[in-house]
Amino acid sequence: MRQVTIIGGGSLGLLFTHFFTERGWDVHLVVRREEQRESLIKEGLTYHRGGEVQTNAVSVTTALPKNREGLFLYAMKYDDLVPLFNNLPQGPKLFIQNGIAHYDALQNEPNCFFATVEHGAKRLGDVQVLHTGEGRIRLARAKDEPKQGDILQSLEELFIIETIEPEQLLLGKVIINSCINPLTALLRVPNGHLVESISAERAMREVYDELMNVLPSMKKHVPFERVRAVCQQTATNDSSMFVDVQQGRKTELDTIVRPIIERGRLNQIPTPRLHMLYQLLTSLHER
Repeated sequence: MRQVTIIGGGSLGLLFTHFFTERGWDVHLVVRREEQRESLIKEGLTYHRGGEVQTNAVSVTTALPKNREGLFLYAMKYDDLVPLFNNLPQGPKLFIQNGIAHYDALQNEPNCFFATVEHGAKRLGDVQVLHTGEGRIRLARAKDEPKQGDILQSLEELFIIETIEPEQLLLGKVIINSCINPLTALLRVPNGHLVESISAERAMREVYDELMNVLPSMKKHVPFERVRAVCQQTATNDSSMFVDVQQGRKTELDTIVRPIIERGRLNQIPTPRLHMLYQLLTSLHER
């Protein structure tokens, strides 16, 4: 049986646990808190989508199981991933973090895959996940290696396997996130507001233009209309950065926005708007 170990009990970790379980994989989930582990063992994982409700039993621990084979899927934020860098398994590893910092750190590691997730998910407590929106899951591999064909074939039923470089795949989402997330977090509005307000859309366009100054080759892959379309498709959603600000958590600025500012600095391209957004959102966390 195909095996997957999912590290992370947040919204995407629970969503992928459901996805793989439904497709007949041998799934093991690793969570941080003992309370969540106990609740999942007792109650199972409940998946909600529209009027659909499904509950499945879950194999779950708070520590990585020994001698586990198959795919390892890392479904946590970048800051939580960093401490694991020195203890990665030799087998296939799939990373679904936001931003680009994890790719910069891991691109030379063997057997690494990187994915972007366009599904919407919200964790409802420790044992329930709400599937808020359908989307694509796009996957690219860091480099061709022997034996990757088998795992790619297994993943084709769930992922879109891309032939592009992971950096291009991840930068596409970084551009969209950099346009939407900081502005919604500062304005404290859902994504749709950015195209419903003339002033907000103008500000978003200025951020986009600044991003294209730093990443001109990405303009053909992510035109501004694509950013607008994401706002419209997720109009009622709160961005992850907005939710982090609401809940007093550290945002993912350092893996989404900061790497672009740094690329601009290295190439002597000014990024005043991105820098201002970074400073303002950082100040909220400092309070």
